[in-house]
Formats: sequence, C-alpha cells, structure tokens
Amino acid sequence: MMDAHGFGIGIVSDNKTILNFPGYIEKDVVLSSSGYDLSDENRLATVCFNKELEIVINDYELEAGKFIQKRLKPVVGESVQSIIYLPLKLGEKKLGVLTVQSFNKNAFDDYKVNLVKNLAVYCAIAIENATLYKKLEERVEERTQELITAQETTRMLSVIGKEIISTTDFDSIFHTLHQKVGQLMNADCFSVRVYQKDRHEIDYKYSMEKGKLKTPLSVSMNDIDNYSVWCVTHNKEIFINDNLNEYHKYTKKIVVPSGEMPNSLLFCPLTIGDRVTGVITVQSFEKDAYTPFHMDVLKTLGTYTAIALENANLVETLEEKVNERTSEVVEQKEQLEKSFRNSKLLSEIGKEISATLSVDEIISTVYTQINTLMDATIFGIGIHRPESNDLYFSGSMEKGEKLNSFAFDLKEEKTATVCFLQCKEFVINDWENEYKQYIQKAYKPVAGEAPESLIYMPLLSKGKAIGVITVQSFTKHVYNDHHLDLLRSLSVYVGGAIENANLYKGLEERVVERTKEVMLQKEQIEKSHENTRLLSKIGQHIISNINFDDIFGELHENISKLMNADCFGVRIYHPKLNQIEYRYEMENGESFEPISVSMDNDDNYSVWCVKNKKEIFINDNLNEYHKYTKKIVVPTGDMPSSLLFCPMMIGERVVGVITVQSFEKNAYVPLHMDVLKTLGTYTAIALENANLVENLEEKVEERTKEVVKQKEIIEETNKHITDSIKYAKRIQEAFLPTESMVNAFLKSAFVLYKPKDIVSGDFYWIEKKDNKVLFAVVDCTGHGVPGAFMSIIGFNAINQIVNEYNYTKPSEILTQLNKSISTTLSQKVEDSKIRDGMDVALCLLDLENLTLEFAGAFSPLFILRDGEVLKTKGDKHPIGNFVGAEDFEFTNHEIQLMQGDKLYIFSDGFVDQFGGAGGKKLKYNAFRNLLTENHQKTMLDQKTAINDFFETWRAG
Repeated sequence: MMDAHGFGIGIVSDNKTILNFPGYIEKDVVLSSSGYDLSDENRLATVCFNKELEIVINDYELEAGKFIQKRLKPVVGESVQSIIYLPLKLGEKKLGVLTVQSFNKNAFDDYKVNLVKNLAVYCAIAIENATLYKKLEERVEERTQELITAQETTRMLSVIGKEIISTTDFDSIFHTLHQKVGQLMNADCFSVRVYQKDRHEIDYKYSMEKGKLKTPLSVSMNDIDNYSVWCVTHNKEIFINDNLNEYHKYTKKIVVPSGEMPNSLLFCPLTIGDRVTGVITVQSFEKDAYTPFHMDVLKTLGTYTAIALENANLVETLEEKVNERTSEVVEQKEQLEKSFRNSKLLSEIGKEISATLSVDEIISTVYTQINTLMDATIFGIGIHRPESNDLYFSGSMEKGEKLNSFAFDLKEEKTATVCFLQCKEFVINDWENEYKQYIQKAYKPVAGEAPESLIYMPLLSKGKAIGVITVQSFTKHVYNDHHLDLLRSLSVYVGGAIENANLYKGLEERVVERTKEVMLQKEQIEKSHENTRLLSKIGQHIISNINFDDIFGELHENISKLMNADCFGVRIYHPKLNQIEYRYEMENGESFEPISVSMDNDDNYSVWCVKNKKEIFINDNLNEYHKYTKKIVVPTGDMPSSLLFCPMMIGERVVGVITVQSFEKNAYVPLHMDVLKTLGTYTAIALENANLVENLEEKVEERTKEVVKQKEIIEETNKHITDSIKYAKRIQEAFLPTESMVNAFLKSAFVLYKPKDIVSGDFYWIEKKDNKVLFAVVDCTGHGVPGAFMSIIGFNAINQIVNEYNYTKPSEILTQLNKSISTTLSQKVEDSKIRDGMDVALCLLDLENLTLEFAGAFSPLFILRDGEVLKTKGDKHPIGNFVGAEDFEFTNHEIQLMQGDKLYIFSDGFVDQFGGAGGKKLKYNAFRNLLTENHQKTMLDQKTAINDFFETWRAG
C-alpha cells in the first residue's frame, strides 16, 4: 500500500509515564521492545501522544524542528527520512500512537496519510478490546487465587483444631499454637487468657511477646480500662488497627499490663455455649495489620481453644465427668470433621463454578452438590435487574426439575425482595408461624409448591447486593446455624462466579456493539470519501464554466445523487433592487419561470437566510417554520416538508441562496447541510465569475485609464519620498561610529551592518571610559523611517546616560535607558498603551583584567570558547515598554573571560532572515553553526564569510 520500511505501535503504560513500543518492525525484522519517557519533549512519539498531534514529516532534517528542539538518535533501528505519527484514541481516552516510517524522503502524500489514519482507528479499537480481555483474565486469576488461599487456610485451621482438641495438656501445645497463628497473620503478641468467675479475675496464663513467654499475671474484672475485661463483659470481639486513635471505642484510656504497647489488636471471647471462659488475642506493633478475614480465623481458633481449655480444666478438676465429656468431644470432633468435609466440598464447588459463565449452569452445578450438605429440595438464585427493578429467577430447581423463569417486582413484599432490599439473612423453619417476622402477609409461590423451611441470603459483590440465594425444604425445622454458615460460605463463591459471568456477558455485548460501531464508521467514511470525490468533481466543473445557465440542470442532476432534491434552486440577491431573484428553480425535474421576491417579505425563507447570513435546517415544515417566519409562504410550486437553505458568500458579502427541498419529512441530516454549504461556495464563485465576464469588457478601458493616471501620481510621489529617505540615510550614517573608530577601541573586531531598507531601525554604539570599552547593538521597533527615528532617540539617550550622567554598569545603563525612552514616548504619544521600544545587548569590556559585564533587554550574548557557543540570556523585558513597568531593573552578568574567547552581540535581523531552499527563517541553530565554523578566522575574514552566507541565504 505504501513505502513503509518501519512500522510500530506505542501503548501508554498503566501509570501514564512510559510509551512502550513492543516489537517495532524495520525492514521486515522485529526489533527488541523499547519505550519513551512521556516527559521527554525531544521524541516525536511523546509529542504526538502528549499534544494529541498528527505529525507528518517528509524530510527529517528540514522538518523535525517543527515538533522537537533537539534531534536524537533512534532508541532502536536506523535513522529515517519520512515519518508519520498519529495518536491512537477511543472517544476521549488516549491509548498510544501509531507510526509508519521510510528511509526515503517525500514518501507520504495526503492519500497515504489518510490510509494510516483509517488504520489508526481500527488499531485503537483492537487495542481497547485486547486490554478488556486481559483485565478479565487477570480478574479470573485473582478470584481463583482467593479461593485457593481460603481453602488452604481452612485446611490449616482444621489441622490446628485437631491438634488442639486432641490433647488435654494445653501448656505443651501453646508454643505450637503460637507458631501456627504466626503463619496465618502477624502475631508479635499472642495470648490465651482464662476467665476465673469465682475469683472475678482474668488470668494472663499463656502469653507470648516477640517469641518469648511472659510471666503470668491476673487482672481484676473491675478494671474497665482493660481490653480483655471489656471482651469478657460484653462477650464481643475487639478489632483495632490504630490503638492511639481507636481505644476510645472500648475504654477511656490505654492500659498495658505488661510489655510494649501494640498498635493493632484482635480480641475474641472464648465461649462454651453461652458461657464465656476466657479471651484469645493476637497483637501487632504495626498499624493496619489486620483484616476481617484475620478476625474470622481468630474466632475459629477461639472455638478450638475454648474446647481445649475446657478439656484441660475437666481433666484437672472433674475426673468424674470424663466419660460424659469424652462422648461430647467425640461428637464435636465428628462435627468438626463433618465441617472440614463440608468446607472441602464447598471449595470444590467454588472451583467448579468460578469458571462457569452462565447463571443457569451455576445453579445446576450447585444444586447437585448442595443436597449432600443439607436438605435443598428447592434451590434458586435471583439476580437484580436495574432496568426493570426486579429480582429475576432463572433455572431454579425443585425436586430435581428445572422451574420456569419468573421475577419479583421489588415493590412487592416477598421474602426474596425484603431480603435483597434490607441486605439481611432470613431463616424460617415453620412458615405458618414464623413468616410474620419478615413480611406482613403470606403468599403462594409463583412457581412450584409452598415450602415449610427456607433460608434467604443476599448475594454480595464488592460490598453491594446483586441478588439473593435461597434453599428451601418441604419439611419443618430443617435448618440450623451450621446450614446458615454453609450457605453463607457458598454465597461468596456464587457471588464471584456471577460477577465473572456478568463480566464475560458484558464483554461479549461490548465487542458486538463496538463491531457495529466500527462497521457504521467504515460505511460513513466510505460514503464521505465518495461524496467528497463527487463534490470536488462538481465544483471543478462549476467554477470552470462562465455560463451558469448551461450547467444548472447538470448541477441539479449531480446534487440528486447526494441527497433528496425534489426541489432545487439557486437564487440571486440584488442589493440595489432590494430583491431576491428566483432565476434558477426546478421542481420534480421541471424548470420554473423566474420571479423576484422583495427583501421586505419577512415570511420568506430566502429573505431570512440572506439577512441573517445563516443556514436554515427544517425536517418538518408545519412544526418548525416558526423558528424563522411567522407563517409559511410558498412563492411557486407545492409546499415541501424538509428544507435546507444556505447563503452563498464571497468573503463577507452575500450573493444569493442555494436550497434543496423534499416533500418527505426528516429527509436531511447535518451531513447534507455540509454538502450544500460546499456546493454553495462553488456556486457563488461560478455566479461571481459569470457576472465578472458580463461586466469585464466595459470596465477594462475605464480601469486602464485610472491605472495609468494612478501610476503617474505614484511615481512622482515615490521619487520625492525616496529622495527624502536617502538624505535621511546620510544623516543616520553620520551619527553611527565608523569602523575605524571601532577598531581604535577594539583592535580585533568587525561590524556587519546591513539595513533592510534605505534607513534602519538597528544601530550599534561604542564608547571608551578609562581603560574599559562600552559597546552595544540595538534593535528598535519597526523598520525604515519609524525605526530610524527610534534609533536617533536611542542613540542620543545612551550617549547622555553614559557621557553626562556617567553610568558605566550595563544593567544600570539599561534601567536608565528604559526610563528615558518610556518618558520620551509617553510624552509624545497620546495612546498610553503603545508598545514602541527597543531590544539591546550592552557590554562593558575590561581588556586588562579580561572581565566582561553584560546586560540584555531581550537580546543575548554569544561567547565562542574552545569551539563551543556559550549563551548568556538577557532579561525578557524590552526597553521603552513603559506601561506599568517604568521601575524594572535589569540584570548585570559578570563573566571572567579566557584567552581566545570571541564575543558576538547582534540584532534578530540575521536569524529572522527568510531564504534558503524552503524560503524559511534562518534561526539560531544555523547562526550558531555559522559562528562555530568561522570563529578561528581573522575578524575581517569572519565578516566576509558571514556576509557571503547571508547574501546566499537571502537569495534562496
């Protein structure tokens, strides 16, 4: 398709700091990946991305400077000559850049640039789709890892629990328990404390801090500022992640019975039934060390620990109850083993449904497994649909059969809707006697039979309810807390699986939607391209024909290809007659006789269009006419329903109106108005050309006489002006220092003075004070005579400041010059907002000590040292800018010179000179190179070389 030796796509990093180019291709070879820092302003890629700028370069050496300050070598590959860089965007979102590059100059014309623009649109869409898919994969992997972690934690807790409750010697396993807890969370401090109800105390019997066992102690239950006392008294957990800022939730002050003060603390009461037997706690010296997950782990460990302590206590004090407790322990062990098996099964269910992408499949999978854990004769999942504000149940199961889909309006009071709206768990074991705890009225099921026992639980995703999950039975008193815990755990897996399913569904829908958008955009681009081609052809034909009568019918035929044109008219405005002439009119393929309409007719659309110089866009005439007129008036033919009117303009002058009309409603879109405006421009030019041809011959002779007379007057006037200016040049040259005077003060120096006009606004000045030489270059506002007047004012002012007021410090001279020029101009110019003034570079040179003082007003100093240009900038403030800035003080730069240094001061006339092969400004880089190349020559040879270069450049 084009000359593309190099091709690459840069994609912005997630932190928006790097532009990465993975696998840039050059000469059919895939190069290593590279990247550009987006803060680098000297890379075309970063400029394109940051400024959202389309960059087209066909000669890198000449054109790259438009976009970057410094040309750098490519990070990978070879240097090229022609480059296209286009930003990749999707809506307002910036994705990266696309580049095509060639080793040949002038490789890319407008057609090839448009091809790459079209490619950029498709690339942006493809990159966005790939990013969405990647994020989906990452989310699925993240959810899977969470499930694996939860499964591993459950397994470890089960192992710890078995080990704890299988021994009656708690002292011997406390160290092992501390080690296991440390594997699950931060446990800088770990303690199991026993509540002695008879003594009204809490024994700190088992405590570790930083791996060392602490000395036992006891705390009175009357100590209300003790966290353990609070935990036992209230039979509630304590959760603190910032002790200093959160203690007030539980106590009035912080009390640390022993050891250092922790920052994060978890306390959980140890209970046997409803009886509190002690406290288990983990603590960390770090802030924000714990999450709710850690509290759940501690609660589970607390259950095991409470049993172990109880067992140990029974062995010590109640030998007579050994047999009884043994049977209880065996039952509890079986329950724990059953719980472990259930947890394992739940984990397997979670893994199986996490990759399922359909709600019905999730329900079917869970239904088969959950009946091994509890009576779930009925099982269903209701998903909230915001668009219809209901809970939608699809694929619900009853007695092994799938029920028909149904929905509950959230305005209806049902157990499912109340559970969802209140985000609250419901447990009913006797429907007839317990339903009133949750709803006011009983109701019959929408599908299936009425249950006796049921659990409803909200489904959560990212803390927000997305639906409900339910198990139901036809038997009373089926469900207990164990079943509730099972369903609660299962709901976590189901919520995650549904979230994944919705993400996948949303992605599929988005891909289909974006595909449709891309196809529509493609059709619109193709149609726009065809319309543009046809319009260009029509326009060329119109403006190349001076007889508009001959081409009007052909114009109507062509415009009918672009839009509905039942009626088509080109109407001419005659300002002198105050009329609009309907000269060219067609309706249903037939021409009308010309008529004229007065510009006083305010109910005529053409009159409104000419007066307001605006378009008229109507797609329903009967309902939209009032936007433009008080009533509908049809001068000729039938009344149309859709109308487009566009004023035909030559500059700011209206020459007429072009209109297309249709008898159908809603016939036009904004694209048709754009087409008509383009045709209107061509038609206005064609009518103007035709009118000029009609009137041209009679005006040629008249204009010839006027031109001859004007020529004679201008020549005479020009002679007087030129003579005066030449005399002014002699006056100006008289006050400028001669080159011999310059060489007397500075033995090795030259002056290159080239006025743009006969007289100049630039001048140079030199003076010697004691053993020091002051010299300056001044660029006054304006050229020619205005600049020359300014140069006289400036020259005299500098002489007065130095020779009368005895200022020699460059910054002080410029400060006084600024005040002097400001005062002079403000006294002589009525408009105080004028900005006349001058740019100055002023130096004080001490030849004995090789020191230099410099001050500049918008002008720099160049020093050539060891082949390198050293630039000292002046202040960004011109001389004579007196409006509000009379007191500005200029900066004095002191420089120690070295043997061999060359000093250059100059006006901007050299660097701003247009010329060369491209007719462009010379600019500072070329000027620096010129000085560097010639600085080792004598001053006279430098002047000759620089002057020759300047003349060659100016000649082009």
